[in-house]
Amino acid sequence: MEYVSSSASGVGLDRVVDNPITAAMAGAAALLVAFAIPSSSSLVVAALAGGAAYAAASLLLAAWPTDPVRHTEPRRTANTLVRHGSAFAIVYSVVFLANRVSAAPQAFFCASTVPWSPAIFAGGAYVLAVLSELGRRQNRSAVVHVIWVGIAWIAPWYGFFSVATVTGAGLALACEGRSLSDYAILAVLGATASIVGTFVGRCLVAGLPNQSINPYQDL
Repeated sequence: MEYVSSSASGVGLDRVVDNPITAAMAGAAALLVAFAIPSSSSLVVAALAGGAAYAAASLLLAAWPTDPVRHTEPRRTANTLVRHGSAFAIVYSVVFLANRVSAAPQAFFCASTVPWSPAIFAGGAYVLAVLSELGRRQNRSAVVHVIWVGIAWIAPWYGFFSVATVTGAGLALACEGRSLSDYAILAVLGATASIVGTFVGRCLVAGLPNQSINPYQDL
C-alpha cells in the first residue's frame, strides 16, 4: 500500500526522511551553524542553534518541487544509491573544509561529554521512520515533527539520524575512539531501524480513519 502526501500541505517529515540529499543539505547547514557558536558557550546551546537551523533548512528544502516520475525497480535502486552517495559527499566535503579552517568542528562533534552509540542512532532513525509514515498517512504537513527532531539536544551529534549525514561528518572529522567499523555498524543498525520503523508506521496507520484527524473533534 502506498500513501501520498498532500500537495496542499507541501512540507512533511516524509519528504525529509525519503530524500537523503534533502536531509544531508539541511544537516550540513545545521552543523555549520553549530560549529559557528563560540567554544565558550555550552555545547547544548550550540546544539539547539544547529537544531533550529536544521528545522528551518528542512522545511525550505522539503517544500522544493520534486520530480514525480516513477522508475522501474532496478533504476530506482541505482537512483537511491546515487542519492545516498551524493548526500554523503555533500556532508563530508562541507565538514572536511570546515575542519580545515577551524578547530570548532572537532570540539563540537567529537565532544567526549556527549554519549555516542550506534544504538542511540538506531533509536532516532526508528522514531523518524514511524513519524514519517504517520505524517504521510494523515495527508498533512509534519512541521511539528521536523521541529521536534531539530531541537532535540542530541540530534546534531547523530547527524539528525540520517546515515549519510552522520557518517559523512564522522569520517571527515575522524573522532578519536570512533573507528570505521563503528560507523559501519551504525549504518547497518540505522538502515534496519528505519525499515522496521516504516513497517511499524504503516501497521499503525492501517487502523486510522481515512480522513485527517482533528484533535478537537476526534480525540
